[in-house]
Amino acid sequence: MAFLKRVFEVLQKDSYPTVCSFSENGESIIVHSIAEAEKSFLADVFNHSNYNSFVRQLNVYGFRKKRNSSMIEFSHPNFKRDRPDLIAYMARKGGKRKHSEITGDDVYVRTHPHQLGGLLGAPTPGGEETQLMYEMEMCRARLARTEEALFRTHAQAHEYISQLNHGMRTNASLVTSINELRGLLAGFPGGGQHVTQHVSQQGHF
Repeated sequence: MAFLKRVFEVLQKDSYPTVCSFSENGESIIVHSIAEAEKSFLADVFNHSNYNSFVRQLNVYGFRKKRNSSMIEFSHPNFKRDRPDLIAYMARKGGKRKHSEITGDDVYVRTHPHQLGGLLGAPTPGGEETQLMYEMEMCRARLARTEEALFRTHAQAHEYISQLNHGMRTNASLVTSINELRGLLAGFPGGGQHVTQHVSQQGHF
């Protein structure tokens, strides 16, 4: 039931109006953008980016996708804006369950241990498998984010190395030019001191 309450809370607050929201009449859920929902709504609220998993959870609670809609729209008779009391009448497919029961999808909702209030007891039938599936999805999402971070770090390191190599080549070129200049000046009387002084007076050296 925590899954439903969390979804309702986010939609009621209209936290993601351009991504996922209640319909104009408040009787259905509209997903405006799957890609944006995965990056923001699902990632922030459920700590994963699996849109298909979100849809499966809606189906488990009896939501139906509207076929005649031009948008991605899901509805349930007891899921309406401004009516959180109706959620109590919604149940997972396969039968009703007690309010004290918590299954995998409820545990998966991002929450703090103290908020669970010690309600975590023995897993309900099928709940353990569901929880394991969600934990696997969470691990995959974290792995993807880690890989992305490593890729960015590798790219930055490569850029730093390129800049360092460029600086070293520039320095080597300057050293070569200075040595060549010294060699040229050495051929002048007095080691080219008068030439150096002349250039210095002209403000070029």
